[in-house]
Amino acid sequence: MPTRRFPSKYEAAATSYRRIIFFAGALFLLTFLLLIVVSADGNYVAPPSIAGLKQPALQANPAQDLMKMRAAEDAILNTYGWVDQSAGIVHIPIDRAIDLVAEQGLPVRDQ
Repeated sequence: MPTRRFPSKYEAAATSYRRIIFFAGALFLLTFLLLIVVSADGNYVAPPSIAGLKQPALQANPAQDLMKMRAAEDAILNTYGWVDQSAGIVHIPIDRAIDLVAEQGLPVRDQ
């Protein structure tokens, strides 16, 4: 009676263990050599200490600073004033500018 061979139910290893061990050993050796080279470097400069760095300037009262900024912006938006007096350029209140655009329309570019 002939003997029948059944295929195994799992896949045989595609790589040999020798290659994996060789790669791990080479990686370990390379890491070790790089550590020796880095530690032997005499030109290493330590980073500056944090105490010597300038600290950011923080606002003492952010809410009050915001109110001042908004008041200055409102003054520009709601008053007349010179932008460039020598060129004759002025700024007008925004409500007046809206009225002028509604009356005259926006400029149209010639095509």
